[in-house]
Amino acid sequence: MRQAGAACNRPTTSEAAPRGFAILGANVRARRAVIAISLGRAVMAALIDTSPVHLVEHGASLTVVGVTISLDIAGMYAFSPVFGIAAGKLGNRTVLLADQGALAMALLSAALGRPAMLR
Repeated sequence: MRQAGAACNRPTTSEAAPRGFAILGANVRARRAVIAISLGRAVMAALIDTSPVHLVEHGASLTVVGVTISLDIAGMYAFSPVFGIAAGKLGNRTVLLADQGALAMALLSAALGRPAMLR
């Protein structure tokens, strides 16, 4: 039988693992992950915030704008479990890089898109 308090695999206060934001200072991988995800979300937010303006300027109807925004929001929620499963099977780094590649393609299509494509 184990004695009470004997070797319970808990770190002592001097060995306690960092918590909260201290993890980012202590763990390079955690810091890189937070930076990559934050930058990705910033790009996504910039694209979705400016999309209605550009769509209307290029001649899209309000119906097209509404459908575009609705599909974006629905896609974020609908595909969240898919990307979670993919991250578990393929690895976090692979899925994160694929996400950043998709965001780069979205930026390029936004920058290089032609008005005739929206009618």
